[in-house]
Amino acid sequence: MIHYASTLLLFLCSWQASALAYQQPAAPTDNSDPQSLITRERTFFQSGNYAQAAEAGSAAIRQSPTDRNAAVYLAYSLYNLGRTDEVLALASKYETILPSEPNFPLIEGHVHRKSQLLDEAIADYTRAIARDSNLVEAYVNRGFAYNDLHDPKSAIQDFNTALKLKPANGMALLGRSFAHLELKEPQSALNDAEASARSGGSSAATELAMATAYRQLRRFADASDRYYAALRHSPNDISLLLSLADTQFQSRKYFASISSLDQALKLDAHDPMLYAAEAKAYAALGDRPNTLSSIHAADENGGNKARVLVDTGKALLTINDRKHAMQRFRRALELPDSNPLEIRLALAQAFATAGDETEAKQQLATGLADARIGASPPPSPDDLVQAGDALLAMHDYNLAWQFYDRARQAGATDRDVAIGQANSFLQMGDYRNAESALAVLGDPADNTENYDYQLAMGNYYRDRADSARSMVAFARAEQMSVPSNDFRLLDAEREMAAKHGLNLSRNLTVFTESSFHPFFEDSTIYAIDTKLLPNTGSLPPLRYNYDFRQSTKLRYAPDNWIPITLSYGVRDRRGTFSYPRLNQIIRRNTVDFSLTTAVEPAFHFGNQTLMLNPGVEFTARRDVHDAVDLDQRLVRPFLSLETSPLFNWMIVRANGFRESGPFTYNSQRSTEYAGKIEFQVGRPWQKTALVTGYSADDIQFRPLVREFFSTSSYAGLRRDFGRRISVTGLAELVRSWRVLELSYAASQALQPSAHLDARLAQNWSLNAFGSWQSNKTVGAYDNVQSGFFISYTRPLYESANDGFGSVPVEIPMKLSFGL
Repeated sequence: MIHYASTLLLFLCSWQASALAYQQPAAPTDNSDPQSLITRERTFFQSGNYAQAAEAGSAAIRQSPTDRNAAVYLAYSLYNLGRTDEVLALASKYETILPSEPNFPLIEGHVHRKSQLLDEAIADYTRAIARDSNLVEAYVNRGFAYNDLHDPKSAIQDFNTALKLKPANGMALLGRSFAHLELKEPQSALNDAEASARSGGSSAATELAMATAYRQLRRFADASDRYYAALRHSPNDISLLLSLADTQFQSRKYFASISSLDQALKLDAHDPMLYAAEAKAYAALGDRPNTLSSIHAADENGGNKARVLVDTGKALLTINDRKHAMQRFRRALELPDSNPLEIRLALAQAFATAGDETEAKQQLATGLADARIGASPPPSPDDLVQAGDALLAMHDYNLAWQFYDRARQAGATDRDVAIGQANSFLQMGDYRNAESALAVLGDPADNTENYDYQLAMGNYYRDRADSARSMVAFARAEQMSVPSNDFRLLDAEREMAAKHGLNLSRNLTVFTESSFHPFFEDSTIYAIDTKLLPNTGSLPPLRYNYDFRQSTKLRYAPDNWIPITLSYGVRDRRGTFSYPRLNQIIRRNTVDFSLTTAVEPAFHFGNQTLMLNPGVEFTARRDVHDAVDLDQRLVRPFLSLETSPLFNWMIVRANGFRESGPFTYNSQRSTEYAGKIEFQVGRPWQKTALVTGYSADDIQFRPLVREFFSTSSYAGLRRDFGRRISVTGLAELVRSWRVLELSYAASQALQPSAHLDARLAQNWSLNAFGSWQSNKTVGAYDNVQSGFFISYTRPLYESANDGFGSVPVEIPMKLSFGL
């Protein structure tokens, strides 16, 4: 509507200007004199009195039928009066009388274009150009006609010609802006629209062009501002309000979208599309009652239309009412105005989200087959992008990438497919191509309110071990999200914030952690004790220990440098335990004071990332009860590593250390070697993964010949149930040996166990475990252990700035308690 009105304004204003060029010196007002009649006609026309101008013009051409000015003024007066049949008759007559005059085919083009006879209009404008190759108005109006025919390349040629003839022509710039939008060239469109506004002032049309350009650039905040500006020119334009609401919906500002739709409903309370759009917004907010109310209103106001049924079906899917959503999709397929491919794509997305990939692929295949045989229109670039999105949800990343590529070949721009392709590459572990795809979206500063971009960047930086930028990207995405039962985004933000720490300065962060828990010695140690401890006639009694730890860590991460950490910790262990050096069960209250320094480099090999944490720890150990046997000074060099998913199949985690040092009050020393390696095998997006690993610990006391060595081998499966529950089942084999001078003893135990991790609410989680250990040496020590922890996470909000503005970040403070 705005587009057409702007064009109409173009030729009315331009031809009023042209009419001024025909002014002659004033003549006596003699009604019988042709020149006097022409002067009266011109005067009436310029004052907007078109009826009297037409009357004077008709009298003038009766007396002077070949007078050019009289005929031209008359033609435009009749046009402004809406007497188009008379305009066509007059223009047709004068094309013969004045065969070199361009105005008559020009005004015929206006009439035909107003009647949507676009091919005839283009032919008229072409005849006008043939008569006057410098007629700017003909090029401009023919360009708009080409725009209406969706031929933007031809339109741009005409607008370029007009601008060569008349630089800074506001209407030519505006028309070229709309043509660039049709070609999905938003930056060029934006430049032309801004230039048009500078040339001719702001109008609803220029603001609409800028708003649409910003939408294509996915700069939704700027687009909303321009829609508001357009509405100041045309406050009652429902199409503008609907476009504004859709922009706000895409930017996840659902309350604002609902407000815009409410404003549109005040202008037309019987438009089912408005109610359907409102239902989608309420559904995105999780507001089930208002969603159902809006759907009911859409049904009551003529909702039996395919488009309305599809949108309300999507709203029902969002609130997990799959049964009624499917009913609406089936009804939509039966309607004559339906697009089967569009509906099948919506169904495919629904089944993919529900985890039914077989049915999702069936719907997608059926929809594409319908398009192939002509049962629905050929797939548009947007349809192909949506098909790629559905395949992405089905974890078929290679095929999703192919559909995005097909969409590009069909006319979609790189920006249209960039996010989808980037997500495909990220899931396939192809970080270099993911980075290239995201770079297509331009300056990161222009994408701070692009939810999909921020989410993709957060995943990219997390996979590249850049916790600071990943944290900020997730925080920006979290700001644009709405409360839901899916806490993955919130957890990702908190995970990165926990790794990054609380800011003390731009590059310096701090972490602190405290814990207290009981622990029990392994049954293999009891079995060995029965063999090597002095025989007392009874089995060694059960024993337990408490462990308290507190640590504070500073992390210094300057730009383009390896992060460095420095931490100080205290650990207090109390209880009774079997001490291999003395071969006795002794009581302890041992406090360790430790100072640790380390670095955290990350190495990238192609698409693989290796994160290392080498460092050294210095410990001073002091015991309240037995300083002679337990006080010690220790040095522990250590190394831990973790990989990104190798070949998108396997994650490797490993750590190891060597700790040694002399005892403070005797001549002995200890050396301990320990290490662990774990493999998690499975696609990152799959619900089931194989978990297996091996650990070993060897502590030696010299110059005595005493040693304790233990190993653990385990394997099992981890299974996710939905997005809030994860269960892991493991089978573990524990083996232990102890050497005492010339004697030794060994034991082994089989330990099946199960672990449950459940998300109870946004800030509450449950961790539970249970195990049964069967000792193969001394059955008396078979045991069952179980426990649970309930954790509460209280967020501490801190402002972080990544150079593109400040954003609040949730720093998690976690409190766990259990039994």
